[in-house]
Amino acid sequence: MTESTSIFKGDTAGPWNVGHKLDDGTLATLTGSYTCTIKVAGTAIERGVTDLTADSKRFIAALTPTETATLTPGQYVVAIEVVNNTTIPPLRVETHIILTVSEQIVGSDHVPSTPDPVADLRAELAAVRAARLALMTGKTVQKIRTGRYATEMWYATATLADYDRMIATLEREIAAVEAVAAGRSRRRPIGLVWN
Repeated sequence: MTESTSIFKGDTAGPWNVGHKLDDGTLATLTGSYTCTIKVAGTAIERGVTDLTADSKRFIAALTPTETATLTPGQYVVAIEVVNNTTIPPLRVETHIILTVSEQIVGSDHVPSTPDPVADLRAELAAVRAARLALMTGKTVQKIRTGRYATEMWYATATLADYDRMIATLEREIAAVEAVAAGRSRRRPIGLVWN
């Protein structure tokens, strides 16, 4: 029997239930004389399977996330073999599964990136400085004609003083975040004078 299944690297593959079908069509009870092995061809993955269904008629075989994390994306043949050397003739039944492994975008080893508030503040500061420079060079100033005599008016969305205040605020925020990261106090000591 050959079936196929697809997984992402680092996910569980399976489970697959395998057993021994007797001549009368029923499944044998898997006593201690039966063994089961799961192997991925071309890799170091090979181990015994001991988990059984509740009625002890099938082995439950699966590849763990740790095992599939070692597989590079591609196709593999997973072999599950049931053996019983006490039967006449000795039983050896192998089931093949074609396993397609794809790269996982977010896996079990994925560590979410930690936001960097200083980098965000520095990027914002650079944008505000660029906007201030654009205002100073006249790139953000718009010319508007109004009125009956086409009076010209120059219009800017923000003034230099507005940009200067934003730059000073962002520089203080960056200094405060860097101070906390370095283990220093966020604020300067208060200057108290006693009379």
